Amino acid sequence: MKLLKTVSVISAAILFVAPMTGISAFAQTEPIEVTSIFEQFNPNDVNGDVTLNIPDNTSVTVKIKAKTPEGDYDYYSGTYSSSQSNDFIFPIEGYDDRTYSVEFMVKDEVLDAVSDAYSEDISIPEGDKTLSTKTVYTYVISVDDKDSEVPYDVSKEETVVDDVKYISRSVKFYVKSYVLGDVNDDGSINAVDASLVLTEYATTSTGAAGSFSANQKKAADVNKNGSVDAVDASKILSYYADESTGKTPSWD
Repeated sequence: MKLLKTVSVISAAILFVAPMTGISAFAQTEPIEVTSIFEQFNPNDVNGDVTLNIPDNTSVTVKIKAKTPEGDYDYYSGTYSSSQSNDFIFPIEGYDDRTYSVEFMVKDEVLDAVSDAYSEDISIPEGDKTLSTKTVYTYVISVDDKDSEVPYDVSKEETVVDDVKYISRSVKFYVKSYVLGDVNDDGSINAVDASLVLTEYATTSTGAAGSFSANQKKAADVNKNGSVDAVDASKILSYYADESTGKTPSWD
């Protein structure tokens, strides 16, 4: 039987990560151990954890997949809120021939804004015959209300404490709210926004780098097809025209 997780392990992981991140990582409530949705999950084969620490007023959507020789399987999937706890534990089986993909996406409940997804592949070894090894991946999440060209910054650290290997990630997500169509963020959607979109499209069409920030790109891509172009400008003008004449505007 491989090592099983304990609350003391998650507490030790949080204590280890807190000095690295410079933020408070102490939970206000008891950690919640999440149940795997993988039908073949065997608690006797657990040899590690993914632990998640989230700040107040956030919820995090978690997707963990098991990549086995037989194929890929959903292992954990759900949304977890700070109203439930600040800390969540996801027990992971240890197999030398299996890896796991981990994905997090954060929602700031105050801003009502959602981050891009952070993802990486991890592995949990089987452990040795003396049962003296365990691997814990610890993710400490923070949110910054900032318009940034990158969706997040990540600090990484690794250490071994009492035969437990801690692989730690401090992930700061940049989350800022925006209004679809309001490209210059002046509180209104009008011809100026459409003009800005056309200018940006003309620039990027020549192969040059555009000037839009990450949030401006989101606001400008009103048809949500992943690009900023003349179609978006036309839709913004139509939206403005409908609003100006008393009609109910729509992006459809």
